Amino acid sequence: AGYESAFEFDAISRANAVGLYQFRYLTFIERGGKVYGTGGNIYYDERFDIEINPKISTKFLLELHNQFGNIPCALLAYNKGPTGFKQKQIQQGKNFKLMYLNPETRRYYIRYLAFYFIYQNAEYLQLDTRVNKKLEWDCVSIKLKKDLPLKKIMEWCEIDNYRLIYQLNGRFRDYIIHKNVPHIDEWTIRIPKGKRKIFIKNFKG
Repeated sequence: AGYESAFEFDAISRANAVGLYQFRYLTFIERGGKVYGTGGNIYYDERFDIEINPKISTKFLLELHNQFGNIPCALLAYNKGPTGFKQKQIQQGKNFKLMYLNPETRRYYIRYLAFYFIYQNAEYLQLDTRVNKKLEWDCVSIKLKKDLPLKKIMEWCEIDNYRLIYQLNGRFRDYIIHKNVPHIDEWTIRIPKGKRKIFIKNFKG
């Protein structure tokens, strides 16, 4: 996640890959991720989910490792796409060191190695590689009578940290939890640890 998105859960690349591990739409959907929207308006996108995105990334990398047989090829296929990388193997052979790949994919693997080296030697290099402290949350299932802005969740939790609410619930796009979503009767949202009771009280009030 550090290399893919600099640990930014809402990162969006020039190729429209999004989230911690930079998924494009079809790649994510094919591996069980959920994205809801109509008419080009996406209002729920699990690629921005801080828990689901890493799980599907792990699943995808394991698939690629099983398909291509080693970590370097799995990483190259992660960036290039498995179909594109497989086609390159058919054209050029399976020795990744001798393959001619597009500049972005070549740089991807080298940069990954550099990033891995830095993290493995952070103490020696006197670098602080700590990211924000581990997030903790409670889950609450709610049924909506109308659209719910994320700001309202913050207010009902009685905190003033909008960034935290957005980080926990980034899969809801446009900063709103929409009421009228086909086949969805209730939503499960995340609230900061320890705020469950006060949230439920304010939500019902």
